[in-house]
Amino acid sequence: MNIDNYSLAGPGQAPHRGAETIVPLDQRMGLQGAETSVDPDPEFAQFYGAFMEWIASTAPSPGSIQRYLKQYANAGGELPYKTTQKQMDALTQVMVRMKEQGLEESETYKEIRAALVSVSSANMFVKEFMQEVFKPSEDEDSRENVSW
Repeated sequence: MNIDNYSLAGPGQAPHRGAETIVPLDQRMGLQGAETSVDPDPEFAQFYGAFMEWIASTAPSPGSIQRYLKQYANAGGELPYKTTQKQMDALTQVMVRMKEQGLEESETYKEIRAALVSVSSANMFVKEFMQEVFKPSEDEDSRENVSW
């Protein structure tokens, strides 16, 4: 059995030591192109701009961030972040954008992360409550299972 050495240089040719290049995982997975100069969601870009202006003008706390999200109205006058799920999505996108800008060590980022934890907890509580309301546990003494 003959096993040939294979490399990017070609079969049978060993690459020179140190000639290998390290390719980041994002690039290998095709995620490198995800960061473009044109924002794919102009509504979020508008929200992000307004949100960062508000953050710069105040000392945010998790509660004030949640209140801002609930009362934020877009250009059409709609309130796009009324639900906890929409608030979670928006805060996640804000954190991603801040991380891309190198702001993940800032105090603001930490406050937004705390607000995300709070909103996530509230969202989980609401979902659990709704599940209990619409899918009650089926015990033997349940009124639905009692035969008259």
